[in-house]
Amino acid sequence: MGLKLKEYFLTSRYKKQLEIETEILGDKTVGGDKSSEVRNFSLFSVVAHHGDYVARGHYTNYTYDSVTKKWFHFDDDVVTAASEGDVLRNPNAYILLYERKRL
Repeated sequence: MGLKLKEYFLTSRYKKQLEIETEILGDKTVGGDKSSEVRNFSLFSVVAHHGDYVARGHYTNYTYDSVTKKWFHFDDDVVTAASEGDVLRNPNAYILLYERKRL
């Protein structure tokens, strides 16, 4: 699993929006591994932080269901369908989770 994190300052939220890619095409040195295998990754989850400070705020999540091939938005006990555009253009994206694709 791959992981991308947004940077935060201790006193205020970092304002730069994360660049979200649905696919990451790896190379032979992903994660420091020197094997000859090329690794590719697919985005499967995005954690979003809503609020001005990392210590305060509200977290929601977008998760891709590989069975239905749809994105869902989780906000406490409310789950709604989401478009890929909602996920990719989310200004509150904080953590991106990728899974390794088997070739």
